[in-house]
Amino acid sequence: MDRVFQSVIQPTATTGARLPATTVPTPTVRSAKVTPTATPGGPRVLNAAYIRRLPLVLKGWPPTPTPTATATPTRTRTPTRTATPTATPTPTPIKYGWKGIADPSELSSATTANGFWGLNPSWYYNWGYGGPWAAAHGAQAQSSAVIAAQLAAAMADPAYVPMIWCTDEVASGISPEDAAVSARAHPGRVWLIFNEPDVVSDGDNCGTKINAHYTKDVNPPIFYYDGSHWPQLGEYLAKQYIRYYDAIKAADPTARFFPLGGLYLTSAPGSFGQREQQIWFGFASYLANPTAEPDHTPRPLNGIAIHAYPNFSAGCGIADAYCLQQALISTHNFYQTANPTVTAAKPIWITEVGNLAAGGSPPGSPQGRPTAQAYTATVLTQPLLTWFAAHAVPGGSVPYFNGLAWFSTHDCRPNPDGSIKDFTASDLLDIGPVACPITTQPPTQQRTVIGQAWAAATCATCACPGPDCP
Repeated sequence: MDRVFQSVIQPTATTGARLPATTVPTPTVRSAKVTPTATPGGPRVLNAAYIRRLPLVLKGWPPTPTPTATATPTRTRTPTRTATPTATPTPTPIKYGWKGIADPSELSSATTANGFWGLNPSWYYNWGYGGPWAAAHGAQAQSSAVIAAQLAAAMADPAYVPMIWCTDEVASGISPEDAAVSARAHPGRVWLIFNEPDVVSDGDNCGTKINAHYTKDVNPPIFYYDGSHWPQLGEYLAKQYIRYYDAIKAADPTARFFPLGGLYLTSAPGSFGQREQQIWFGFASYLANPTAEPDHTPRPLNGIAIHAYPNFSAGCGIADAYCLQQALISTHNFYQTANPTVTAAKPIWITEVGNLAAGGSPPGSPQGRPTAQAYTATVLTQPLLTWFAAHAVPGGSVPYFNGLAWFSTHDCRPNPDGSIKDFTASDLLDIGPVACPITTQPPTQQRTVIGQAWAAATCATCACPGPDCP
């Protein structure tokens, strides 16, 4: 602060005297050479000539306080909250019981909501909306997108087992990409890969589609089914399997894969059993060493699907239960020893077994149907269930048979030539005394004698050993 001093010399008395008291003291400045004088016995005085009174006038005093600057508080940055990433839960694979059913979906009122009229299977399938029954209902004529949507809707039911009926390379159906979408949304499933790619017949199987494509649409044609190219067919199926395996497994690491759903057992007599064995050798060998794939990593399978019709699959008579049982034991042993690194100790599901015979006489007629169904239950259904419960268990003769699905809930549909394909001798569900194909749903929900035996069957350890063992 700038201070200005003003001095005023004031006259003082010539004789010494005490400085009068003043109300406001005036600063006194003494010269360095002031000589004090004293009157004897008198007070001490200063030499008046050297006394100067300097009244001090301060301009701007007292000082106006300078405002203290208020410190602007430093803004503390609020730490950005880092969101803790939510861990993606690992899907839990579904545990399937041993007892299943093959459902052509002709009885739309039979669903899991009512246990398929009391059958109460652990699992069921319907050929993945790409098979012959879907075609009978117009689904196969629909776009792949529509079929994929139908598959996705069905998979909302945990008991539903999806199937890739045939590769989309040769048949309309589910692409690997569409299958992956459903697998991601509904994880933990068993996927049945292909249905009867080993046979060419009337269109009810994948083999018919493969043969038609490679003999008619490819130049030069490839004759996989001429009897001399079974290993090559197996390799082709392995390449198609890998397309689906890679796509689905990337979407759902817990997915399991059960190929190939062949019609013939490896133990079938003559050329039929040899055919199946050669297809499996070609298939398993390529999975173990997929040299033509960009990724040469071996691809596994998690289980095996087979069909076991006494007459068609095993070469037995429909009433020869012992013959079928021996054929199943031989087939079980083949998978344990023929390609052990690929197929040994893997669950084996029999996804189709039954009596492929007309229930009515003539086919489609209700006449004679109950009698035909009672015969099937007596000679096939009940003996098979009894044998399975005793032998398809740990320590039994066929411990890796972990699943058994009966064909079917109901199957009676028109052939392309207008005749009736009647398999009602194997029906689990009773449509009543009406002709088929049916045009309306049955008014009552009841089981045939076959269905009654199937519903009553129990087996505590038939899903063991393996991941589905309770």
